[in-house]
Amino acid sequence: MTSRARSNSRVAKADRRHVASLRGIAANLRPPMLDDLGLVPAVEWLADDFTHRYGVKATVHVKVDEGIFSTSAATAIFRIVQEALTNVAKHARASEVLIAISANAAHCTVRIEDNGRGDTAGGERKARSFGLLGLRERARQRGGFVLIDSAPDAGFRIAVHLPLSAIQVSAPDAP
Repeated sequence: MTSRARSNSRVAKADRRHVASLRGIAANLRPPMLDDLGLVPAVEWLADDFTHRYGVKATVHVKVDEGIFSTSAATAIFRIVQEALTNVAKHARASEVLIAISANAAHCTVRIEDNGRGDTAGGERKARSFGLLGLRERARQRGGFVLIDSAPDAGFRIAVHLPLSAIQVSAPDAP
């Protein structure tokens, strides 16, 4: 093999690695299952995967037409649920978790509630954790807010409230 052929081979391998890396980055920004399945089936998949992976029964209740969500809103809600489940797995010692998505005329609410050990600081310490800061930032980008409720041995509850006007299909997509 000539030096030119070896060089071309190395470049081709580097190109394949870069393409694979870019695909991974793109998938992390917007999980392909959102495009393939839609928000509700993707959240149900997260719950099923969570149950199988951690042995914590995850239940999903959805009382909203998923067609109302803009692309970025669906991604944000998916990531909110994903991060909340990560927190349950890391900290809660729960046996059950509820994921509920509902909407009224003004707001969409995403609730994640577990029956775990709760937080002795009433959620204030955890509210400053990176995971919960990320949840707050996703909500803030869409004009929403996060409420946290917890008590020792009484579980942990996160409610993310998003204005419907900011997440509907007709709304401009936020990052």
